[in-house]
Amino acid sequence: MCVLTVGSGGRVLSVELRKDHHRRALLNYQRWRKSWGMARDGAWPDNVEFVNKDLSSAADLLEGRSFHSVALDMLNPQVVLPTVFPHLWNGGVCAVYLANITQVVDLLEGVRNAGLPLLCERVIEVTHRDWVVAPAIRKDGSRAPRFLSTGVKGQHDEEKEEEGEPSCDQEGGGDTDRQTQAI
Repeated sequence: MCVLTVGSGGRVLSVELRKDHHRRALLNYQRWRKSWGMARDGAWPDNVEFVNKDLSSAADLLEGRSFHSVALDMLNPQVVLPTVFPHLWNGGVCAVYLANITQVVDLLEGVRNAGLPLLCERVIEVTHRDWVVAPAIRKDGSRAPRFLSTGVKGQHDEEKEEEGEPSCDQEGGGDTDRQTQAI
């Protein structure tokens, strides 16, 4: 969340084209501020401005503003960079989130064609993996027992097995190939 990066003294401008994403961002921020205030003695300052607008035509919105950093998460960031770049401080950072390498190539080509004095420091791939959450299986195919960190089997685990309820190390329906996502 950008607001933590700028701290309570900084400001964040969030520009979103899609109305549903704009509403979701605003709701997420309001909930976060509420939880922050409940967990601490004071409320977080309302230092984020949410605007529902196309950034490529937002020159009037950016007028008179300057930014230490810019984060772009959109299909074609090269289209808005000529609008945004003049407002980025000298030595400022522009982070761009893209879904595939073709978009990266298009971005770099767009920066070159626009003659923007930007440097691509690095391209990072962020991977997400689905994990199978299942009990450990021994080489002989039997299940390995679960142990607490003290090396003693938990009383709660034994009670669940006795009651016939499936625990984390029991299969719910006998489907051993079923994948479970933990969120």
